[in-house]
Amino acid sequence: MTGILSRTMTAGLMVAATFMVLPGMLARADDALSVKMTLENNTFTPSEVRVPANTPFVLKVLNGEREAAEFESTDMKFEKVAPAFTQVILHVRPLKPGRYLLYNEYRQDVARAYIVAE
Repeated sequence: MTGILSRTMTAGLMVAATFMVLPGMLARADDALSVKMTLENNTFTPSEVRVPANTPFVLKVLNGEREAAEFESTDMKFEKVAPAFTQVILHVRPLKPGRYLLYNEYRQDVARAYIVAE
C-alpha cells in the first residue's frame, strides 16, 4: 500500500510541477522575435529583414501567389511548401552574423530575399 501511495504522490507532484512550469514556457514562446514576409508576383516583401544575431526567431511567410511555393534556404537549413494563399511559420535557429538567402524553389531565379543577422 505504501508503494502505491508513494507512486501516486510522485505522479501528482510531477503533474503539479508541469502545470507550474508550462505557463512560463508558453510565455517565452509568445515573446519570441517574429518577422513577416510576403511573396507576391515572384517578389518577397520586404526583400531583406534584419534580425539579431545568435537569437532564435519565428519567420512567417505569406504565399500570396496563385500557386504553391516552396520556401527554402540552404543557408538556414529549411524548406517548407506553402499552398497558394497560405502562411507558413518557420522556427529559425539562432544565426551567426551574416546574410542568409531565402527563395521560392519553384522560381528561384526571381523570387529571392535575405535575412540579415547582426
